[in-house]
Amino acid sequence: MIDDEILAGIEAVLMISDSAVSVTELATALGLDEDTVTDAIAELKADYDGGEDRRQRGFEIRLVAGGFRIFSRG
Repeated sequence: MIDDEILAGIEAVLMISDSAVSVTELATALGLDEDTVTDAIAELKADYDGGEDRRQRGFEIRLVAGGFRIFSRG
C-alpha cells in the first residue's frame, strides 16, 4: 500500500496537467523512484475503477501519448 501523501501528490500533478505526464516526469517532479510511481498509479486506478468494497468514481486514469491523464468516466 502506497503512502497517502504520495498518492495525493500524483493526483495533484495529474489534475492540473493539461497533457499526459509520464512516469519519469512524475518521479522527477515528486522526488520518487519510477517503481513507486508505477505502483501508486496502479493503486489509484484500482481505487477509481471500484470493485469489491470500493465505489466506482466519476473519473479514471488513462495511459495516453506515453503518459497518464485523469479523464471523466464516459
